[in-house]
Amino acid sequence: MASQARVDSGSTIERVFVGQASSLANGFIAHDSLFFANCACECGEACAVFAGPHTVSMHKSTLLIGGMFSFFNAGSGTNESNHLYKLGPVHHGIMERGCKTASNAYITWPAHIGPFTLVAGSHTSHPDTTELPYSYLMERKGKSLLIPAANLKTSGTIRDILKWGKRDRRSSDIERLDLINYDALNPLITWRVYQAINTLDRCEADPEYPLTRNFTIEYHALRRGRELYALAADYFMGESVVNKLLSLDFDSAVPVEQQLKPEYSGLDQWIDLAGLIVPRKKVGFIIDDIVNGTINSLEGIVERLKMLYDNYEAMKWSFVVNNLSKCYSKKLETMTLHDFIAIAKRWSESIAAISKFRNHDAMKDYSESMKVGFGVDSDGQNVEADFIAVRGLPEQDPNVDEMNRHYDIALKNATTAIKRLEKALGI
Repeated sequence: MASQARVDSGSTIERVFVGQASSLANGFIAHDSLFFANCACECGEACAVFAGPHTVSMHKSTLLIGGMFSFFNAGSGTNESNHLYKLGPVHHGIMERGCKTASNAYITWPAHIGPFTLVAGSHTSHPDTTELPYSYLMERKGKSLLIPAANLKTSGTIRDILKWGKRDRRSSDIERLDLINYDALNPLITWRVYQAINTLDRCEADPEYPLTRNFTIEYHALRRGRELYALAADYFMGESVVNKLLSLDFDSAVPVEQQLKPEYSGLDQWIDLAGLIVPRKKVGFIIDDIVNGTINSLEGIVERLKMLYDNYEAMKWSFVVNNLSKCYSKKLETMTLHDFIAIAKRWSESIAAISKFRNHDAMKDYSESMKVGFGVDSDGQNVEADFIAVRGLPEQDPNVDEMNRHYDIALKNATTAIKRLEKALGI
């Protein structure tokens, strides 16, 4: 057990690591498993599980087995199978950062579920949705149906993203052993988003392609998915460019063009090391140094990983610069301050579009269908009064308020960046 870890209330663990500020409680049973920082598991069971940061399982009849998870939320009755009654329990699966399961979701391993995907129903065909993040994976007539990018529009997605950092229960006075990056639209996810656009193009050209990944996509969902992925890529790139512009010193003797040049190069492919978002190339260098003996201690490995953690923003900017031409059809060397103003304005439009989608989704919790069960002994007028008394008004909802505040700050940053650029241009 690491510092601030808690195991109590009748929980049973055997050959288990419990990470910093993680809690196993209320009869949770686990063996041969790893739970890293800020996990919270109750009532259910885990067997041979690699639980990355913020893995949550709070219900009875929930079995996590033979899988790797991170920022994961298991719905009640979630279950996986790693035994196909052939060569024994040798199969495993991966659910990448931010995945969720609906109640009674079931997956037969092996399977690989892409980031921020909602899984509902039963899936026995071993789907691989790595190339299509932010999706819904549903069961339709016994088959796995994927709705690409559907999770980009939901209020629950932004709610999760905003809450994780706040739920870091590790005290500030201890050394934080897990290096956790809470950046949601990071280079890894954006790289996957670019992959997703290409994958949907391929699916349109070859309708049989999804079957090679053991799921189906309805044709009408391809275009909509492509539009949403393009919006996500636009959002990440715009946010990164605006944040970089806000960090520039226009009064410095160092030319703006020089300040914009990246410190690194060749960092297109990224991976998620259980919460630490890093370039694949940099991890390869660490592995090489372990093999050749340059790094010969655990402390040496930790030191190198911390260097990657500390240099994330600089390395992310390298990724952004490498992808400017893909998103804006221009390379950094040919871009002017006018181009950056256009990017900031375009980002404002992306913010407004995503905010509209997620606000519309959030308002569903205030629709007429959600008022069923209120005012049980009264007429329609009192139903409304009872609903407002219990749930309040949407403009008073703390989740809606936080979501709107998040987008308001983003819009304010875009406006500030535009004003700074216009001042530099004498406009």
